[in-house]
Amino acid sequence: MDGRNAFCDGFYCPNKPENRKKPAPVKVGKPSWPKQRMTAMGYSWRGQTPLYVVDSKVKVNAALFIEQILKPMMTVDVPALYGKEADKVVLHMDSAPAHVAAPVNKWLTDHGYKFIQKEDWLANSPDLAPMDFFANGYFKNRLRRRKYRTEAGMIKCAGEEWTKIPLEMLQKSLLSWPDRIWAVHKAKGHVVPKKAKRLNKK
Repeated sequence: MDGRNAFCDGFYCPNKPENRKKPAPVKVGKPSWPKQRMTAMGYSWRGQTPLYVVDSKVKVNAALFIEQILKPMMTVDVPALYGKEADKVVLHMDSAPAHVAAPVNKWLTDHGYKFIQKEDWLANSPDLAPMDFFANGYFKNRLRRRKYRTEAGMIKCAGEEWTKIPLEMLQKSLLSWPDRIWAVHKAKGHVVPKKAKRLNKK
């Protein structure tokens, strides 16, 4: 038996004479909190909304999306960013089932909010939506640098990193949006470079 086997688990090894009649130590499992949590957030030319964290024990359906995410975003966050010009904001979402559900479309329409209809949305491509080609990746990279030991700590760090994204970076990503759309069009739907160059639209 070599030295490496003599120190199984650092302190206990069943092959050591003094440990043969002793019960093996109880192994402590990893924390049970989930490594991932679903979040929702948005941003515009004037800044970002708060980070909304969805309870891991619930299923995100249209009713939950409206009450816990869409309603506070449109009635609190957008007016806070745009004031009297809030009615000029046009909402763009992805094609998640809860986003395209009939109750969601009805709620937005009934309350007079402008939004891009599903049939007019961009293709399901990470090259085309600002939240995909910039915000999500930047946010996750920043969060990976943080250290936390609990679920509450993870959520706290996530909220801090999201709100710390500089406005200039958000605006730059929005300015690049038209050029990226044109780049994908010119590439006939194929992937474009991470930093799409400005192309001649003629």
